[in-house]
Amino acid sequence: MRRLFTGIAVDSAQLPSLVRSVTALRTSHPGVRWSDRAGWHLTLQFYGMVDEAREQQLREQLRSVEAGVLDLAVRGMGTFERAGVLWAGVVPSVELQGLQWRVVSAGAACGFVAEERPYSPHITIARRKGRGVRGDFPKDIELDAKREFGSFVASEFVLYESVAGPEGSRYEVRDRFPLRR
Repeated sequence: MRRLFTGIAVDSAQLPSLVRSVTALRTSHPGVRWSDRAGWHLTLQFYGMVDEAREQQLREQLRSVEAGVLDLAVRGMGTFERAGVLWAGVVPSVELQGLQWRVVSAGAACGFVAEERPYSPHITIARRKGRGVRGDFPKDIELDAKREFGSFVASEFVLYESVAGPEGSRYEVRDRFPLRR
């Protein structure tokens, strides 16, 4: 069994403004568990624990997803307090929402259920340390919904395995699915 989700890898080299902001925050806020830039991603759908046979079925369905290359703008920083997440927002374009809908539909063909809450595209930048830790992020983290961090090009989406560890999860690529030009 593997803990799987689909997402879009974020190439931090295409987002120097976001990298600078996170680097500055990181040095001044050691009480927060900062996400490794190599693992930055934009989740499309979370599947949970999946056995090998169902994973193969999911891969087949995901291969049938057709969508174009995406130019994704990153804007704003905020928190999901209940989940203990600090995020950078990804502007929800029609093309991104279309890809997310197609990925969810592919998962539905394998029996996976879509989340009920509206899709909120974001890159997880940090989490509060510890499980079940309550309380706000430090008040001096500037949350600006309009701050522009640039854009990046996504030419594929990825099936990831989330592997839990003492420093947080790491993400291993299980398969890649190209977007057409």
